[in-house]
Amino acid sequence: MAHGGDVVELARLASACRAELETRRGGQLWSAYEADPDLGATLARALDDPTWRVVVGTWCDVTVAAGAVHAVGLRDGSTIGIVELLYVEDGFREVAVGEVVMDDLLDWARGAGCRALDALALPGMRETKNFFERFGMKARALRISIDLDGADDDVDPA
Repeated sequence: MAHGGDVVELARLASACRAELETRRGGQLWSAYEADPDLGATLARALDDPTWRVVVGTWCDVTVAAGAVHAVGLRDGSTIGIVELLYVEDGFREVAVGEVVMDDLLDWARGAGCRALDALALPGMRETKNFFERFGMKARALRISIDLDGADDDVDPA
């Protein structure tokens, strides 16, 4: 679990995640519409909020990954866990740090009584989709969009 001493690293990893997602197809619109404008500050506050779980992943005592999930109430009175951050620095994505972080988030969501866990994978992010599928996750909705101003035309279509 993350603690106050991890705030700087959490903010750095949240910023790196956002910057990477903004280069992907649909990322600029996601950033403008859905992304938390200051996820680092949100995560700092979330450290003391029982409806959140914030964790860091380390490799040789260096923080290289971060994850955050929070429980959100649904209209029927149940809760769902929303993964707000799951990011592993490039170069550490093949050493199971992300898997350890994801296992922690899943365990927390189950323990918090969440009926489901939602996470984001932008179009074309096959590795991300495959990662989540290894944990039994599957797409439950697709958001369909048309870019009317060409703002996303210059991003990586991968």
